[in-house]
Amino acid sequence: LDEINFHRCCLNDLDVINSSLRNCDFRSAQLNNSKFDRSDFSNSKLIMIQTNSSFVDCKFESAMIMHSSLCHASFPGGQFDKCLIRFSDLSFCDLRGADFSKAFFEECVFDNIIYDETTLWPDGFSTDGKR
Repeated sequence: LDEINFHRCCLNDLDVINSSLRNCDFRSAQLNNSKFDRSDFSNSKLIMIQTNSSFVDCKFESAMIMHSSLCHASFPGGQFDKCLIRFSDLSFCDLRGADFSKAFFEECVFDNIIYDETTLWPDGFSTDGKR
């Protein structure tokens, strides 16, 4: 499924685990109540998306997540190397074990997120005051 244009698609209630979704365009897509576990979103554009889906152990290397509502989505074990996350709402997300150590955040909302000691953040990063 690499390099597919999912612009404005409704990808709700799907089971697409273990998928390669590299270099895809998900602009303005709806990704609700779906399972994307162990999928690869490297170099994909997730701009203005709405999702509450499961992304367990997914890879988001060099992806762009911008102006998106990720409320109640689940990202345990996710890899976000060189991922740009801007102007997005991560409220109520499960981020346990996710690796954001090489991600770039700008103006995001982190209200009521779930994380633990295995969640890795960029050096000097704090979810407080990041609004």
